[in-house]
Amino acid sequence: MKVAFAFMVAIVIWNVSVEAWADEVAIRLVCRYSYTIDAKGVQSGTTGESHLTVKYSRDGQATIKKQDLGAEFRGTITDEQIVGETSYKIQETTYHQELRINRYTGAFEITFGVLGKETGLVHYGKCIPVTERLF
Repeated sequence: MKVAFAFMVAIVIWNVSVEAWADEVAIRLVCRYSYTIDAKGVQSGTTGESHLTVKYSRDGQATIKKQDLGAEFRGTITDEQIVGETSYKIQETTYHQELRINRYTGAFEITFGVLGKETGLVHYGKCIPVTERLF
């Protein structure tokens, strides 16, 4: 009887942990920059890449981590797009970023600016999924 009870408890605990794990999914992306447009509308070439991890739940809420940025983006994910925004303070200046990724084409834009100022940049490029781990 004790063994059967312990077995039932183990099954219940395992089912709860599997369901909790299944409620959150992660996508890993490499986003390569192509060009940037500044606040005056001037376009310039941009190189480099950002690595993103998008964690989302069944209800469409998403948390996006951008490599080398301590702040997390909060947003949503749908079949069509991933959208998020974040604000963070460095010394006395508050910065704001918005992110939008098309899930079908991979096209992305990241808006970067200082809150309360009309200056800023919009970076454009393309994201691809990370398919393999290096180690």
